[in-house]
Amino acid sequence: MKNKINKELFLQITILITCIIILITTQSKIFVQAQLNCPGPDFYGSTPSFQNAWSPNIDVIVKIDDRWNTSERAAIKAGLDGWEL
Repeated sequence: MKNKINKELFLQITILITCIIILITTQSKIFVQAQLNCPGPDFYGSTPSFQNAWSPNIDVIVKIDDRWNTSERAAIKAGLDGWEL
């Protein structure tokens, strides 16, 4: 009888310790600093990329490569037709 009580007590303590460890590891916060030396995007030449963009409200001709199959070309066309409506 005493052996059974010791087994149950050991099991209960083990479960309790496991729960505490899980609680501590999931609730702890680790502060990190990532990408400290990450360079920003490069410019095209000496001007920022937004200055090389098209002006608002102008027409642009887009040619879809023939290597795309018919359904892919239709999907690309649908995406371009609905661009910024």
